[in-house]
Amino acid sequence: VVAGRRDRIALAPAVRDAYRALGGSKEWLLVSVANGAKAEYGHMDLVIGEHAPRDVWLPVLDFLERHQAP
Repeated sequence: VVAGRRDRIALAPAVRDAYRALGGSKEWLLVSVANGAKAEYGHMDLVIGEHAPRDVWLPVLDFLERHQAP
């Protein structure tokens, strides 16, 4: 589950609550400078931000590759 620290649509605490309610394989990614991102992320930044390929999509793809069905 991915959240942006500056997201004002899907607030990080609410997204974290939803994450806790999910079952199955999951990981939490709060995209923020404090966690190694190149920028602070708002809602659309997670998709089209300048550094989203590195900060968001690589970790998401890594998760999917590690949890794909055999």
